[in-house]
Formats: sequence, structure tokens, C-alpha cells
Amino acid sequence: MNENPLSGLDGLTLRDLDRIGQERLGELVGHVLDEQVTGPLIGNQDPALGAGTAPDEA
Repeated sequence: MNENPLSGLDGLTLRDLDRIGQERLGELVGHVLDEQVTGPLIGNQDPALGAGTAPDEA
């Protein structure tokens, strides 16, 4: 069973594929940037890094 990965792309132009690719690339870059700012989406529970702990109350 060897399916063609391009089978659902009939009728799409190169411009369509480029637009789709640019949108996906933007989503992936945004995801990577979010992880760099906030940490992994699954959550980093390493107390040595301070993640997963509540801030001290003053």
C-alpha cells in the first residue's frame, strides 16, 4: 500500500502551494518563538529552572 502524498493536491497552483507553505512556516516559527519565551507548551517542571513553581507572595 504505497499512497501518493501529493494525491490531494490536484488543481492547486504553485501559488496556492506557496501560500499554504508560508502560512505553515509562520505557524511553526510562532510556535518556536512562544516556546522560547514561555517554555515548552507541555510544561517544564524542573524546579531548578524555576518553572512549575508559584512566585513567592510578598
